[in-house]
Amino acid sequence: MANKKQAVDLPRVHANPEYERYLLGSILLENQEAESAFERVTPEMFFHPHHAKIYQAMLALRERKEAVNAVAVWDFLSLSGEGEVCGGVKFLASLSDDVPRVHSLEPYILTIQKHFRIRRYAHFIESARQMLETESISEEAFLQATAEGISRLSQDLEMSVDVGKTYYDAGIELLVSLDAQTAVRITIGINEVDELIGGFLPGELVIVTADTGVGKTIMAQQCRRIACERGWHTLYCSGEMLARHLVGRDVASSANVPHWKMRMPDRIHEAERSALIQAIDHLCKQCRILESELTVTRIRAAARALKRKVGLELIVIDYDELVEVPGKDEWEQQKNLARAAKALAMELGCCVILVSQLRKALQGEDCAHPTLQRLYGSGAKAKHASIVIFVDREYVRNLTGDETQARICVLKSRDGRVGRVDCRFNIRTLRFENGPATDGNACAEAKN
Repeated sequence: MANKKQAVDLPRVHANPEYERYLLGSILLENQEAESAFERVTPEMFFHPHHAKIYQAMLALRERKEAVNAVAVWDFLSLSGEGEVCGGVKFLASLSDDVPRVHSLEPYILTIQKHFRIRRYAHFIESARQMLETESISEEAFLQATAEGISRLSQDLEMSVDVGKTYYDAGIELLVSLDAQTAVRITIGINEVDELIGGFLPGELVIVTADTGVGKTIMAQQCRRIACERGWHTLYCSGEMLARHLVGRDVASSANVPHWKMRMPDRIHEAERSALIQAIDHLCKQCRILESELTVTRIRAAARALKRKVGLELIVIDYDELVEVPGKDEWEQQKNLARAAKALAMELGCCVILVSQLRKALQGEDCAHPTLQRLYGSGAKAKHASIVIFVDREYVRNLTGDETQARICVLKSRDGRVGRVDCRFNIRTLRFENGPATDGNACAEAKN
């Protein structure tokens, strides 16, 4: 595209022409935060000359209380004789191509402002150097001029400091989020639980915990699958399973192929193989899996990139002890991970599910009725999490009872209720379902 080619040819020092294009393209696509950009960004802040002219036209249309769209901007530039000077109609039309599907324009605004200030700093330093080379200037005059310049730059920096949003703006955001058709609410697919907590919302940290082998990863995958079906996409960070193994569960369930056959491919029939191929063909092309060695830095970088490029509503970190985190000991690392996960949720406006182990029960503790104190590294996790969910299957813990019997306990819900919900674990599809366990020989069902 013309504008991308131009952006590559321009110097990249102290500028981000790509973010300038994203901001202009978002305004043309009528992003709801366009007004904030108009109030905080001026044409001189743009590095790319075409971008500056186009933005100036947008401001003029806004001043006239006219619609700010590609047609209106082009008509305005054409009447002033600057249409072709600004790259032509193709350049203008291409501004909204490949614009990241993000709600907030804040990163673009802050980056453009920052680079503009840095360019001013560089210009000031160069001017001061030239003054020093002028023999006629006295030391006192030089120091006074530089002091006044530094004072002006400091005032500009103070004016650009983020002082937060008004209560009114927050209220408008609340009204938008209450719209059931647009609001992101991640659910787990168990009606009683979803009614109890109201879903997982953007900016929330959710802890999913259980004893080993009960189904923490299965629950996290279930949340991802339901979110994807509703058009909300996930970055699944797996430190325990390779991407192909993680996908294997969903594919086998969709293709109605017994899961044990995924470990014994020679037992897969031709019809089952065809069903697997069809199931793979329907897998999401937007959700991503970050596998192998996980670090907080790697997760944060991948999440930011996905949010910018295709949008991101859910991050799953599976699981806490397999993420490399700075800290002098394991407890400090767990605290730092919980804080980093919560910060990432708020920064990107998405939900973060942190899969967490339970510490071993002490003598006298009831394994069937865990408390927040049994969370591994419980202090920080219990404090920072909005919701804590405990998944339990007695058959896995004690090898007694019905293999399909399961329950979900909401141990913490910041804005909702806590409680216990009985449900069913489908051992054929490896999914948690509504309703109590079914009678019959579950093992026989799984082998069919």
